[in-house]
Order: sequence, then C-alpha cells, then structure tokens
Amino acid sequence: MTAPAPPPFDAVVLRGPGMVVVRLAGELDCASAPHLAAAIEEALQYRPAALTVEMKDVTFLDPAGARPLRALSRQGDPALRLRLRGATGTVRRVLELLGLAGLLQA
Repeated sequence: MTAPAPPPFDAVVLRGPGMVVVRLAGELDCASAPHLAAAIEEALQYRPAALTVEMKDVTFLDPAGARPLRALSRQGDPALRLRLRGATGTVRRVLELLGLAGLLQA
C-alpha cells in the first residue's frame, strides 16, 4: 500500500513595479515550509521595497509552516515593508497568536 500524497502547496513569486508578491495556496506546515522559504529567498533577490505574501488561498497553517514568515519579520530590515494579505479564519488566528498581527492586511 502506498502512502497518501501530501496535500498540495504552491508558492509563486510575482514581480511588479517596486514590489514583489509571493502567492501561496494550500496547506502550509512543516512539509511545505521549505518551499515557502525558497520562495521568500527568490523574492528577496529582487530587492523589493515591499514584499506582500498573499495568503487568501492558504487552507491550513501551523507554527512550523509559519516559521519562514516569522524569520523574515524578525530580520528587521527597515528598507523592506512586509505585508501578509488575505489571511482569514484559523490561518489569520494562527498568525495573530505567533505575533504577526501587525503585518496583516485585509
């Protein structure tokens, strides 16, 4: 018997004038956190003034999955405005409990 496939997760980096968006979809947990970290690393290579993480399609988030977001927020780069957009329900609540409420946007 084969193990079930892990829930899908996707992180896509999109560029625009003066900003970069990392669009997330699916379940963000310990298995998908490295994919998020890689997407953040890719996004930062463009040296954006603002980095928005679009989370409206994130269906699950646990503290291990949020680790790359916490690490980025703790870097304290004053030249980078970090925003978390579109998080709702339990995903939003987990972000709030992890101390990331100040980065949340509707």
